[in-house]
Amino acid sequence: MTVMMVLVLMIVVAHLVKKKKEFQGHIIDKSYHAKLHDSKLDYRKENFGKEAVREDFSSDIVNEHTLNFFMYVDEICKSSVDLADNLEKARQYLYAALPRETAGKMLKLYETYLNYQIGLQDKLREWGMPTASQESLDGLARLQEYRRAVFGKEIADIIFGASVEAEEYSIRRNAIFYDDNLYAAQKEQLLRELNNDMWGDELTTDANISDYTRYQEKLQFYKKDISQLRTDGSKTATGRSRP
Repeated sequence: MTVMMVLVLMIVVAHLVKKKKEFQGHIIDKSYHAKLHDSKLDYRKENFGKEAVREDFSSDIVNEHTLNFFMYVDEICKSSVDLADNLEKARQYLYAALPRETAGKMLKLYETYLNYQIGLQDKLREWGMPTASQESLDGLARLQEYRRAVFGKEIADIIFGASVEAEEYSIRRNAIFYDDNLYAAQKEQLLRELNNDMWGDELTTDANISDYTRYQEKLQFYKKDISQLRTDGSKTATGRSRP
């Protein structure tokens, strides 16, 4: 084997190792068991009536409902003129909706959440916008590290864990799906591994995707295969046209 062949082989191996690393690991430790169902929770659809709120936070204020609940409280306080006014409106609501001790703990955590949101604006300007899938994953990991610094690791991973898993899955899925260098069979294998790794048996086909979107996705999925067929067809036609 020549020196040049060895160098080429080393470059190929390094590329494959780099690519494999890109689709391994988790921002949220799997011991937290983030659920696919929780990643789809939406505060606009969750029931935050008084009885539901008391039930959701009867045992702990930190769970899969906390983030959506804070978004809901944000809506209640959206007319606030400043932070102090926001906290006062939140205090009035929480003490009316929850038992006194629970309300006090929730208000303290909500204040931390408000300060997190304020600090996040500066962080996002500092970090800038990602332009590639790996940069997006790095940015998501950086965001979660900031949350851990504010809330503490356990609380941050419980509150934001499902949403981070959903975003991480979306980034990794799109990186595979829109890779023009992969054939459909390769994409299917990588997606199967990704789905099993991140969600296991929870993942099912999304029935909310329109037929047109499915059609467009299928074209993208088979882009390299279609391109290869056209190339082979062109070569065949050229070969037949020769005398």
